[in-house]
Amino acid sequence: MYADDELDAAAEVTKRFYKDYKKVDRLPDVAFGGVPFYHVHAEDPEQSRDVYGTIRDGLLIDVQWSFNRGLIDRKASDALIDQVMPTFKPTS
Repeated sequence: MYADDELDAAAEVTKRFYKDYKKVDRLPDVAFGGVPFYHVHAEDPEQSRDVYGTIRDGLLIDVQWSFNRGLIDRKASDALIDQVMPTFKPTS
């Protein structure tokens, strides 16, 4: 599997990747299909991004959501994410 510090390190890398966004936060970790994921949310005036990442077999795997803030609000984007992400099932 992985160590908690590996997941923390991966989340920090993701946060640095979005450093140019106006707001970047690490939200509480979540589990999908029994697999823990970190959650990073980033916003700028035009876009919001949600990145969920985990370590599997030594590899960083992430799922990235990007939304145009002029077309969808946070409540609607969260509702969409909440419908899809729980369907994750690990294959190994």
